[in-house]
Amino acid sequence: MVKLVDPTRVAEGLERMNEDPTAQLTGQLAMELAEREGIKAVLDGEIGAIGQGFVISLRLLYRRDLPATSRPDGADARPWDGFTSPKATIRRR
Repeated sequence: MVKLVDPTRVAEGLERMNEDPTAQLTGQLAMELAEREGIKAVLDGEIGAIGQGFVISLRLLYRRDLPATSRPDGADARPWDGFTSPKATIRRR
């Protein structure tokens, strides 16, 4: 099950971190917020143009400090980036 974090909770967390509560969340800032606020994972992504269509890339990032039993299907943290990043790419033509 995916449960979205309320924008108010995100803004309050950013304020506690002495960050601008209206700041755009980068992957790094979102992961730091997740660790501080007890959020298990972050959904990160981008949209890019391909010809006359576009591609949407999504990454589900799990916190490194979570035990493997808290991650779906035994997803494991990788030391090189601090979190796992299963990817899903949806293409539309």
